[in-house]
Amino acid sequence: MIPILAESDLLAVRRPSRPPLPVVVRIPASRSAPRSVAPDCVDSRWATTAARPPVRHEILEGGSLAASLGEDGMIYAIGGGDDAVTLNTVEAFDPSTQVWATRSPMSTARSGLAAASSAGVIYAIGGIDQSDSVLSNVEQYTPSTNSWAIAASMPTPRVSPSAVTGPHGKIYAIGGWYIVGGTLTIVAAVEAFTP
Repeated sequence: MIPILAESDLLAVRRPSRPPLPVVVRIPASRSAPRSVAPDCVDSRWATTAARPPVRHEILEGGSLAASLGEDGMIYAIGGGDDAVTLNTVEAFDPSTQVWATRSPMSTARSGLAAASSAGVIYAIGGIDQSDSVLSNVEQYTPSTNSWAIAASMPTPRVSPSAVTGPHGKIYAIGGWYIVGGTLTIVAAVEAFTP
């Protein structure tokens, strides 16, 4: 239940053990209608930006693309699926101009991949290719030269891993899944790559 409070009581609502609850504030009719306020979140919001071309259909099993922030401030959308086709496409979004641009494609088309960046290089990690082979290979993209190169493969092939850059620029591939003999296996491995 959402508590109903007077405007003067708004700052007193706090729940330290969990995120703050939304609060409905009653404002006298002479000022305006009731509104919903999320304490501690007044400046946080989502906004629609320019759609990326072309719109990929990522509802396929493992068909999702990966995204990563480049050192150049661009947001890179990498791989993914378009209907029954696996893509090697790369697009860069410039948040300051709201414009998408096509970049050099990866050598391996893949969907269900992860991406992370370290020291000015973006890494495309794992995924699944057009022939449904689960990948352990990794490619590295250098935005300043708009070029791809092969990086060291992961020990464990996987689809839909998560990836994050940790302390000292190490990249961690976490979880995911693969199929062996028709059996889906969840990957428990966390593997670290030092560029």
